[in-house]
Amino acid sequence: ATPNVVDVVLRGTRDGVNSVQVGDISAVVDATGLGPGVYTLPVKVDNPPRVGVTSILPATVQVSISSGKN
Repeated sequence: ATPNVVDVVLRGTRDGVNSVQVGDISAVVDATGLGPGVYTLPVKVDNPPRVGVTSILPATVQVSISSGKN
């Protein structure tokens, strides 16, 4: 995926945001069912408890799949 790093901006109470650890946040791209090719896909984040996601920058990434299974 390009870029391979995204920034996630969180919102919530001070205690909620301060309790978040780096490992609590996962940014994922769903490439399920896609075959070889280049795709622009949305980035999704499962936010940790007590906080919300304000933004994901960039909101999409370019994914290149060179081979796939059917």
